[in-house]
Amino acid sequence: ERIGNAYRQITVWAEEIHLTAKVGQQITMDEDLMRAFRIKPVQVPTLDIWNGKKLVLSFKPKGLWVLGANGAIEILSEKNLFVLADAAERFQQPQWYIIKPGKKSANMEFTRDTFLTLLEL
Repeated sequence: ERIGNAYRQITVWAEEIHLTAKVGQQITMDEDLMRAFRIKPVQVPTLDIWNGKKLVLSFKPKGLWVLGANGAIEILSEKNLFVLADAAERFQQPQWYIIKPGKKSANMEFTRDTFLTLLEL
């Protein structure tokens, strides 16, 4: 549900600047902790952002059970890789942050402005 809501917001932001957001392939999430608690694998979609016929960003779920977060989504562009992580407390509204793997700098809150920045990188 959190990923679906994030994708809906990203789609709105993309359409505001005349980009196209398309739900892509389904990824099977079947993590160790899911198996340990006998949770069945689930299908989670990807989201692709297109500028005409050019793919500019892809959002690919990385993990539903992540230490310190309520899930993680990789954000892939032609030149960069980021991770979108939900740092909200359990049962609270999502608080998505962008993390640059390997960087120790502060994480950025995921907002419309940071989405636009990702498109420029």
